[in-house]
Amino acid sequence: MNKKGGPVIRSVEAIYKCAMDRKFRNRIREERLKLGIPRNGYGDEKEEMEQPVYMRSGLVLPTAINLLEEFGLTPACYVPMVHYLQFGNFNVDPEIENETLIIEYPDKSKKLRVRESLRKLKQPFVGFYILDGSNANSIVKYVRSHWPDIKQSIAAQGGDTSRIKTSPEKMRNHLISLLLEKNREDLYDMLGSSQKFAYKESLVAEVMRSVFDYQEVTPAIVKKYSAVPKRHIPTDKLKTKGKYRKKK
Repeated sequence: MNKKGGPVIRSVEAIYKCAMDRKFRNRIREERLKLGIPRNGYGDEKEEMEQPVYMRSGLVLPTAINLLEEFGLTPACYVPMVHYLQFGNFNVDPEIENETLIIEYPDKSKKLRVRESLRKLKQPFVGFYILDGSNANSIVKYVRSHWPDIKQSIAAQGGDTSRIKTSPEKMRNHLISLLLEKNREDLYDMLGSSQKFAYKESLVAEVMRSVFDYQEVTPAIVKKYSAVPKRHIPTDKLKTKGKYRKKK
């Protein structure tokens, strides 16, 4: 993972930019309420595993797909969407965070309809079938040799192949956005101090420093992340308009 925010494609980045929008967070909270998930998500995987199996998978997964469609996100955002829905953070395994390959096993699931799901999400794709007698090396070689044609087909379907920069300190910035939702009284209660602040940005910055140990946060940083970041998706695809303490 490029920690400096280099130009790499990241599905987590798309979810992060959505999550910085209060409207998106409110939609997530509505779905969590229906699923019996805590308002801000599970504290950890242990808490999540204590829930009934049907709550952990049977309802969460289709909910995530519907949210992808609603917010114009691609299937590559499926894993971080499920994770954010359940845990409210962006700590997705970097090995799976940007899943751009879907494998359908006909013998294991008769309910999975990959093509139908991709078309529903208006996601450009190219499919290929692996026949018996194949081996990994020949498959990789075949895909590489046909890669120009694959890219051309995806582009012809309207696929977006541009690259985006990742944002550093996602959890910190997300916490700032969450704190800005709160009223001053709640923030003063969190701070446990009689000190008064003329501007809410100054109050939030002090909470970030004193309560959550983000010593680098200033009112200017709070103001910067009070705005919703631009999302890297075509507008015509839109259907509708734990724990945050810093690790030492």
